[in-house]
Amino acid sequence: QRAEPDGRPRLAGGRRRPSPLARAVAGLCFLACAAAVAYGLYLIVPQFH
Repeated sequence: QRAEPDGRPRLAGGRRRPSPLARAVAGLCFLACAAAVAYGLYLIVPQFH
C-alpha cells in the first residue's frame, strides 16, 4: 500500500484522506442541516411554542 507524500497511509481502495478544511466544512454543513431539521420540528409541533 502506497503512502501519501507526507507519509500518511492512503485509505482502502487508494482513496486520499480529506483535508482538515474539507472535514470542517462537512461538519458545518451537517450542523446546518441538523439545525434546519430541528427548526422544522419546532414549527410543526405546537407543544414547543
